This record gives sequence, structure tokens and C-alpha cells, in this order.
Amino acid sequence: HPFCNDCGGGERVLWFMISAIQNKFPSASIKIFTCDSTTANLIINKSIERFNVSLDTKNIEFLFLTGKNWILPSSWPHFTLFGQSLGSIILSIEAVRNHPIPDILIDTTGFVFFGAFFKLFGCHSVGAYIHYPTISTDMINRVTNRLNPYNNAKIFSKFYFVTYFKLIYYKIFFYWYKLGGYSVNFAMTNSKWTQNHICNLWKARKNRSIVVYPPCSPHFFTSHDNKSLKMLSISQFRPEKDHKKQIYIFAQLIKEFAKDSSTEKLLFSMAGSTRSDMDVQYLETLKTYAKELKVYDRMEFKINLPFIELKELMSESLIGLHTMNQEHFGIGIVEMMASGIIMIAHNSGGPKSDIIVKFNKKEVGFLAESIDQYVTAIKSILDLDGESIDIIRMNSI
Repeated sequence: HPFCNDCGGGERVLWFMISAIQNKFPSASIKIFTCDSTTANLIINKSIERFNVSLDTKNIEFLFLTGKNWILPSSWPHFTLFGQSLGSIILSIEAVRNHPIPDILIDTTGFVFFGAFFKLFGCHSVGAYIHYPTISTDMINRVTNRLNPYNNAKIFSKFYFVTYFKLIYYKIFFYWYKLGGYSVNFAMTNSKWTQNHICNLWKARKNRSIVVYPPCSPHFFTSHDNKSLKMLSISQFRPEKDHKKQIYIFAQLIKEFAKDSSTEKLLFSMAGSTRSDMDVQYLETLKTYAKELKVYDRMEFKINLPFIELKELMSESLIGLHTMNQEHFGIGIVEMMASGIIMIAHNSGGPKSDIIVKFNKKEVGFLAESIDQYVTAIKSILDLDGESIDIIRMNSI
């Protein structure tokens, strides 16, 4: 896990996985390959504070690698998927040269070729916890339809011949990634959506792949009856989370229902973590955008909150907002629902297949795609009476 000092959903899975292994096999020696430029104590302490996880630090060892740049997307401005895969192989060469081969290697970040290289040098068993497929038929279809997701330059959606070459590149990588899957002895996926994609990719491993939902610990969260008129979004500050859409939704809501008493008092909080300077720059663009739409004064940005403060923020919020297309799961969605928040999530991926699913044929939240659908959903929640809100909360919990 090259960036185990981050505080995202992937890191939550990592640390709770280690905690579970320690509970089941107390004598197991756990070594973590990482590229973080910090100390072991700082990594452990930050993880315990952020995720409220129980860890026995005596048998955890960090194996620090120096080849971080090989796997950064910024190091491969073109052919990024192939570049990062090649970079993970180079990183694995460093690991094999400088450290003993483990009995079992588990990749938790999607670098399947890191494990494949270890398999060549005698690693007995290679596992993978997959948050999202590096390549999928959805990605290929988006290029085919000349859509412009965050990892495709605009030129790909403008010129047919460029789209054609991009499509060939994706299909080649599809089979390259599929080949890497043959080295995986067992796979775990975080949702039915991810599971379906992985089974389609790695058909040979279909019977060795199971859904293991991320640790959400809903019992840690409390639902307060005295909710504030506050809307909350929780996610890492990255472009694919589509925070700009959230700000625009909020602005449209205020514009369309300016004279409505509940809308007039509604505040919007964005909470999340920043991992790099790029994330910080992205956050600043969001603040600028909020000012342009004249909603900045009714928003607050909560950065890298400790677990206790995040719990408190969730306990006092009424509405949860999520806009990422094809989110692989959505830990933040589950935690907000456990806090009694009425959730509005994007109608795709894990939120659609695993989370915002009717309970006994009753609603547990809302799904939306377009701006109008989101605005309508928010307004409908604001118009609900207390009894109706409590029914949705009980169904979701």
C-alpha cells in the first residue's frame, strides 16, 4: 500500500484488514510496503486517530520504498494506465531486491503487476483487495461514446481519429490487465458493482473472488433528533468526486427556492481530506467557484477532520450529498446514513447496487443524476414532516 499515510477509504480498508488479521492470527508478522516519507509511529498514530481502529504495533513493520514517482499519475501524462503498471513493476523490482519475499502478498491499491512480479520470484500466494477495476467496460464505453471523463483530455472527445486510437489503447490495456489477473490467487472486492467488473475481467478467478464490504462501523455513529438545516458532503478532495456539481446544485436550489424558509436557512458543509498539493489546489478552485456562484458565505469547508469531529458534524446534519459517477462503493454514504442523515447519491456504481437499496420495499434514501433531480430531491427532503424523515432514517439504519 504505497500511500498508507493517506486518510481515504482505501486506507480505512488497509488498517481494518490488518486489525482483523491480528485478531485472527496474533502471531502473524505483518510488513507493509509503502512509499510514504514519514515515520512508522506517525503513520500508525494518524491511522488510529482518523479511523478509530485497534492495532497491535509490535508485529507491524514498514518496508519503505523510494520509487514513488514511478507510480504517480503525474509521472505519466500520456498512456497513464500503462505507465503506472510499468511503474509498479519497477517498484516491485526495488522491493524484491531489498526485502525478503513474503509468504502471502496482498495488494490493496490496484497495482496487480506488483503482486505478479512477486509471484515470479516465489511468493506462495498473491491476493488483491480491489476498490475499483483499473480498466473496465464502462471506461471503454465512455470513450466509444466520446464522453469526456476526468482522466481523458478534451481532445479525445472532439476528434474521431483520436478517439479511435484511445479506444485501441484501452482495449490493449484491458487484455494486459486481464493477464495480470492470472497471478492473483484470491480477490476481494468492495461492492457488487466492482465484483461484476472483476469477474468479467478475470473469469479464471471468478470462483476465488468474494465481496468484502469496506469497514463502516455504523455503530460508532449516533443519530440526533435535533438536526440542523445543514447539507453535508464527505469525500476526498479529488476532481472525480465532482464537488463542482455539488456547489452548482446548491446554487440552483437557492436560486429556484430563494423565498422558501427552509432553503433560506440551509447551509452546506464539504468535509474531506487532501493528500497532495494538487488536492489543495483543487480545493482552492472549489472555493473560488463557490464565490463565483455567490454561495461561499453559506458554505464551510472542513479539511482533514479527526474522527471525533467528523462524527459530530454528521450527527448534526440533515441531508447528505454525493455526486461521483460510478463510485465503487461509498463508505461516507453508509456512515452518513448511520448518523441519521437522509442521503442523496449518484444513481450508479456501488451506491445504486449496494447502498441506496429499498429495505422491505421502503425508501432508505434518494438516487439522482441530473442537476434537476438533485435539486428536486433536496427540496422534497426539506418539505418532509418529522415522522416521514424518521421513517426513512429507520429504514436506512
